[in-house]
Amino acid sequence: MRLNTIITLGASAAFGLMAVFLARGWINGAVENEFRETRSVLTPHKAPIQNTVPVLVADIDFQFGDIISKDAIKIAQFPEDAVPFENFTSFEDIMGYDPNTPQTIIALTSIRKNEPILPHKISGPNGKGSLSARIKPGYRAASIRVDAVTGVSGFVVPGDIVDIIYTAMPSPDDKTQNYKSDILLQSIQVLGIDQNQSDETSRASLAKTVTLEVSHSEAQRLAVATQSGHLSLILRSLGETTPATTQSVTTAHLTHKPTRKSQSYPRVSSKPRPKITPKADAHNVAQITIIRGEATESVSVLSEGKDDTPPALLSTKDLVGG
Repeated sequence: MRLNTIITLGASAAFGLMAVFLARGWINGAVENEFRETRSVLTPHKAPIQNTVPVLVADIDFQFGDIISKDAIKIAQFPEDAVPFENFTSFEDIMGYDPNTPQTIIALTSIRKNEPILPHKISGPNGKGSLSARIKPGYRAASIRVDAVTGVSGFVVPGDIVDIIYTAMPSPDDKTQNYKSDILLQSIQVLGIDQNQSDETSRASLAKTVTLEVSHSEAQRLAVATQSGHLSLILRSLGETTPATTQSVTTAHLTHKPTRKSQSYPRVSSKPRPKITPKADAHNVAQITIIRGEATESVSVLSEGKDDTPPALLSTKDLVGG
């Protein structure tokens, strides 16, 4: 083989290998650039860091009457714009600043784990889980007697909103025994059923007494109504507190039926019909009066008489039948 041929083949092989390496490098670079661009698009942008505030939350589930200890609560960081109103920020705020004087804090309602501890859900220092701690300022707790019927078959539980019906007893002198019913109070919150104050109760149970949250004047009205008549509860829909328009209902309303309107007919005029006297005309013509209801009409007809004597004229009395 000639030397020129060998040199040509060697050069071709060298250029071929160089082209392979260059192509491989170019492809790897293109793939890497594309991967970097794709990764930068898919990588989410980090949200700006927000300021946080320490908030005291429950570390376990609390029920009504449970003692809140330091071991059962913890500090959680809340975003500054999501901090609950009137929250506690430290253990001292709720447990007291003096470690030598332990204080008892009671849960007045159910508090779930990781739920913020708020003032209206707990008692004050050395408080207790009593009903008085749950009554809103300016209100009172008053109890009424109920049974299976007046207590809505036991389906009323603490925390529900009810209306109260007052049924007045008839007077002894009333021979018709006319009862009267009125809506005495509306949108009244139930604080307790018998001795049960927990708002977590969901099972229906027949009760003998129901404790209601009322104002001072409403408590007086309940006391008078209890002595003078019967009280019944009406359970409202969940979340409905708007007062409704009411009216008194008596025994007469139960048997009262709306009267049907009588069918009206056109009145017949009692005006006397006018007396019409036909006029005499030519010998061969006679006047006849036609009466249709109240309308009258006079027409002329040919007479069938053979002589020249004018026919006798009919009177209005003869036309109407005498």
